[in-house]
Amino acid sequence: MGTLETSFTLMVLYTVPFIAYQTIMYWRSLSLEGLLRASLIERSITDPLVTILIPTKGERIETVVELVRLLESSRYANSFEIVVVSDDDEDYFNELKRELSGFSTNVKVYRREVRRGFKACALQYGFERSNGDYVVALDVDARLNPDEIVEAIRFMEERKCDAVTLRWVGYVPHPTMTGEGIAATTSLVSRTLFIGRAGKDFAQFPVGSGTVFRASSLRKVGGWDCSVIQDDLDVGARMISEGMRICATNYNIMVEVPSNLRAFVIQQSRWSYGTAETLRRNLRRILSSKRINSLKKLDAVWYLLQYTPIWVLMLAMIVLAVSTWTPVAFDAPLWLFFTWLGSLSIYGYLLSKELRGLFEISPTRTVRVLGRISALSAGISPYIFYGFLRGLAGKGTYKVTPKGSGGRQSYLPVSTLILAGLFLASSVKALITGDYTSSLWLFYYGLAYVYTVYVGVTEG
Repeated sequence: MGTLETSFTLMVLYTVPFIAYQTIMYWRSLSLEGLLRASLIERSITDPLVTILIPTKGERIETVVELVRLLESSRYANSFEIVVVSDDDEDYFNELKRELSGFSTNVKVYRREVRRGFKACALQYGFERSNGDYVVALDVDARLNPDEIVEAIRFMEERKCDAVTLRWVGYVPHPTMTGEGIAATTSLVSRTLFIGRAGKDFAQFPVGSGTVFRASSLRKVGGWDCSVIQDDLDVGARMISEGMRICATNYNIMVEVPSNLRAFVIQQSRWSYGTAETLRRNLRRILSSKRINSLKKLDAVWYLLQYTPIWVLMLAMIVLAVSTWTPVAFDAPLWLFFTWLGSLSIYGYLLSKELRGLFEISPTRTVRVLGRISALSAGISPYIFYGFLRGLAGKGTYKVTPKGSGGRQSYLPVSTLILAGLFLASSVKALITGDYTSSLWLFYYGLAYVYTVYVGVTEG
């Protein structure tokens, strides 16, 4: 086996354990769901003071007001301190204050005069001006049963956790096939990486919208770091390194997901950047921690590598494609192709279960949505790879994910188009030379890239 063939085989095999891991966690989650809620007996906590942080920039005022109105509807509303931090201009801020002045709930509205840093800095700004014993950050488009914030705190006290995560359920206000696929993926990942991993031997990380922190624990690790882009992962790495417990709950929070390709690329590139940024800043801290065991250290690092299989597979396909044009071309192993295809089929089955649970759609649309999200997940690999590299280098900016109708516009993913040409041309070359497995593999993978380009330019 030559060097190129060995590299290709190892890169493809690298992706399989990640899919197997998520599959195991999925089935584990089914038995844990009922255990991740507070008991019916109210314990030592009755009416805690809860600070709810809502950072906003460029959002519709009506969206902010709708969230505050939802929070005020809670039977625990008198225990809520709502802190809205605006990074908008003064006219917007004054109008926002007027709209929120009529609520009976304790609502504080701040405007950052100096808008340094990213979302993490806005959260820290609000945290420093808060009084709550517990703190939860919510995106303005998040929707939840506000009573369950306090129920999650009861669960936190029962389990003696320093933070608890709510379970993400994706939604799209105006459904598209892309949005439905992303919503199903969001819910599947929440089930596998949070519900399925609930337990003392796993290193849970917070989520950016819907994590309830014990305020004293958050202060111990210095709160949010203004210099980072992915605020939740960085806080989580510091808490885990200090031996703090972050627990998952089965209380839901609905999060709006991207409805088109351009928004999906922006979101996933930023999240990929965030995992690499957290690794760069905290890997040594995690591995050298005296407060957690080796299993939890490895699990934390494994979690932060969750985006690597996507772009490692892309690199493997580039190796295969380039080899077809060189004297050292190799035949892709047939067993490897079916191993890879089999693991994808299992993941697709799990995704179809989440999709059917979220939307009342026909079997035909289910298949179409699955095909689309599978293709897009492969087709955006170049951007995820670029985001990861920028995260390792520490060179990136925070770009808000476009949501709703404002995110709908035609988009040409140039890098995807270039690689689509490489994969399909190489598929033809392999076919001519009699390497049928390589030809099939490159054609199959290349079609995903072609379809991604098609979706981008037709979604406007």
